[in-house]
Amino acid sequence: MISVALCSYNGEMFIERQMLSILQQTLPVDEVVVCDDGSTDSTITLVEQLGKKYPDKIRVYKNEIPLGVCENFRKATNLCRGDIIFLSDQDDVWHPDKVAIITKYLKKHPSISAVFTDALFIDANGNHEDHYGNLFRMSFHREEQRMFNAGLQLETLLRRNHATGATMAVRATFLHTYHPFDFCTEAFLHDHAIAVKAAEESTLGVIYKPLIDYRRHENQQTGFYLPSKQDGDNWYCYYDHLREYWPAPEHLKTILPIISDLSKERVEYITARNHLLHQFTAPLTILRSHKKYQHLYGKSYRRIIYYDIFQSIRYSILRLFRCTPKN
Repeated sequence: MISVALCSYNGEMFIERQMLSILQQTLPVDEVVVCDDGSTDSTITLVEQLGKKYPDKIRVYKNEIPLGVCENFRKATNLCRGDIIFLSDQDDVWHPDKVAIITKYLKKHPSISAVFTDALFIDANGNHEDHYGNLFRMSFHREEQRMFNAGLQLETLLRRNHATGATMAVRATFLHTYHPFDFCTEAFLHDHAIAVKAAEESTLGVIYKPLIDYRRHENQQTGFYLPSKQDGDNWYCYYDHLREYWPAPEHLKTILPIISDLSKERVEYITARNHLLHQFTAPLTILRSHKKYQHLYGKSYRRIIYYDIFQSIRYSILRLFRCTPKN
């Protein structure tokens, strides 16, 4: 069974278009659970009108007291009856094959607990913002992708969250087992918490294809800052540089208490490893440290050793040609 957990708040401008994009998928969803957090506009009216057209699919719940983003998503996911739960914002537009592609991916990869995808940017009028490119270009940098594919899923999340909730689907069993919503704060939202817990277990998946149009507008509740178009090329030129991926102190305060002791060792080791990779002797040192890698990464340790050796050689070449960014 496929469920959609959609949270709404004063979303009259976009929610009907979003819900239609969900209800008109090539692989139909079984239910859309809408939890409204105290809208004062016509959001509820629009949803209820759609509910009359799709009485077997739409269930609407109104919060008597506003819960906030994370608690509202907790409520919505708890009310879902499906074994796969898609998270949905009220103002995006799903591509017609989103559900089909993600469901096929999860069936093909039964060990994956949660998956996120790329997205395209649109503005309030639904026009594509091509000057920004795809979502991953801004939030999931090339180096983070290399790290992720090498098996360093948790490590990629130590700098910032790149698993955007609006693109995410998660297995209900994972939510019931790990309770990621328990760890949410104002600065550590539900999608980051889900991603961290799944990454810690190496069960976080990624689909590099854009499967939604991610709407940016002045009234959105969550999202991230994008530099001005007038900033020239600098706004997308993130450092292709290992120093970018040292743990961010603001994330560590929240992440460390919710991960296992072994994961904490990995977090502590990443800073030392990144310093190590800047040395010309790094490949030999890495090979001598294979027992440490095996302890930290288990069966994936060889792949991660190869990744670190490649990165150390790559960084040395960049240094030789003075291609490293300035601090």
